[in-house]
Amino acid sequence: MEETVKEPKVRNAWVVLLISTLIIIIIFPILYLSIKYLYNTNNIVFYYRAFNSISILYIINIILFVAIRHYKYLMLTGKDTNFNTIIYFYFYFITMFGLLYGSLYNLKPLLFRIKDPIYLPAQIMGDINFNRYLAFLDFFIYSCCNIFPINYPRIESNSMLISALNVFEVIIGVGLISLFISTFVQKFNK
Repeated sequence: MEETVKEPKVRNAWVVLLISTLIIIIIFPILYLSIKYLYNTNNIVFYYRAFNSISILYIINIILFVAIRHYKYLMLTGKDTNFNTIIYFYFYFITMFGLLYGSLYNLKPLLFRIKDPIYLPAQIMGDINFNRYLAFLDFFIYSCCNIFPINYPRIESNSMLISALNVFEVIIGVGLISLFISTFVQKFNK
C-alpha cells in the first residue's frame, strides 16, 4: 500500500478522502448540538438528516474513487496486490452503507420494511438512546448481507431508492470479490 501512496494520483485521492472525512466528523456534532438545543423544528431536523445521508453517500463515492485509483495503479504497473487492502475496502464499504441505510431510515422510515423495529425516529431531535445503536447494528448486518446478495430477514427494501442502493452495493461487492479472486490466483501462481 505504501508503494501506491507514492503515486500522486492515488495519494491525492486518499487526501481527498481524509479531508472530507475530517470535515464531516467536525461538522456533524456541531450541527447536531445546535439543532437539538437551538432550532429543533421538523423542517430543520429533516434537512439535517438529509445532509447526513448525502454526506455519507459522498464519502462512499470518494471511497469508491480511491479504490478504483488504487487498483488501477496496481494493475497498470503490474504491482503485487494484497488481501489487506481488499479487506480494508470491504469493511469500509459495509460500514458506510450501514450508516447510509441507518441515516435514510432516520430520514424516512417508510423506505424500509422492518419486522419489529427496535427504534422509530422522532420528528424532532431527541436524546440518543441504546436502541438507536442497536438499529444501526441491524443496518450494518443488512449491509453485510447486501454486499453478498443474501436476504436479511429483519429488513427489506420498500422503495426504489433503497433497491438502487442495494444494487450499487452488490456491484461493489462483485468488484471486491473479483479482486480477491484475482489476488488469490496471482499469489497461487507464484
